[in-house]
Amino acid sequence: MVERDDTTSARGLETLLGEAWEECGRRGRMPAAWTPFDPARAEGAALRERGKLLGYVAIRPTVGMDSIEFLYARRDARRDDVLDSLIATAVARLREVGLTRIIYAGYGWWRAPFPDVFARAFARAGFGRFEGVFLVRPLERGGPEAAPVPPGYEVVDWRDDFLDEVCDVMLASPEPEALYWDMDLCRRSILNAAFPSRPLFPDGFGQVAFHAGRVAGFTLASRHGYVNHVYTHPEHRGKGLAPALVTRLLRALARKGIERVSILTHDTNPRAVAIYERLGFAIDFCYPQFYQKR
Repeated sequence: MVERDDTTSARGLETLLGEAWEECGRRGRMPAAWTPFDPARAEGAALRERGKLLGYVAIRPTVGMDSIEFLYARRDARRDDVLDSLIATAVARLREVGLTRIIYAGYGWWRAPFPDVFARAFARAGFGRFEGVFLVRPLERGGPEAAPVPPGYEVVDWRDDFLDEVCDVMLASPEPEALYWDMDLCRRSILNAAFPSRPLFPDGFGQVAFHAGRVAGFTLASRHGYVNHVYTHPEHRGKGLAPALVTRLLRALARKGIERVSILTHDTNPRAVAIYERLGFAIDFCYPQFYQKR
């Protein structure tokens, strides 16, 4: 029977996490107290047999995407009934306390080939699947040459009064089926990436393209060099805006001494993957993401 558990002090969880670390393809020694979820924000449930922890699931209700933050079972306990019970418990609890219409499970912490036994369990529970594609690029001194700005467009540094119009571009841009945007979620996504200061993206860490006085596209980066927003309004795609925006962003990151940048997209967007590869990014790893409509 799966029972509620304290994610901060669960008996046997550290050993289970150690097994997950070894299997998921991470390199080196597992850091102390490593978890792929935030114990202070997640709610856990454990399946034990004769006192031994067989499997664990951690959930987090989140506006936009209620999530199964972690689901793992010991290699010698990967029976269908074990995995099905863990997933069913997570789904039932999220339907009880959840904040949105989608339940999501992401394995962004996984690096090795993903076990089919987990994927089949999510499929039995009615979850769809897509892949996250994580790309990286070394950043040379000075950054790459800036790609030309298409005629009729202007690219400028971020200003905080762009926020709402930038969110409008996000709302107009299709996402994978599992995801959806509303204005509150767009704002939260941008603010979570922002600097703890004003402007939200200083020193060129935000680049915004205008056409006829309206935002046509933008790209933003965190202060650690993660490029976490690249959007072009559908009406302005295919004109070279993304390379113009991203190369200017990379030059700004290089000026601040950042030597490695990363970016995430999805296998549902092969056009974006191709653009990033042309800009010097290479795929580092892909990881599965599962979703269930309410």
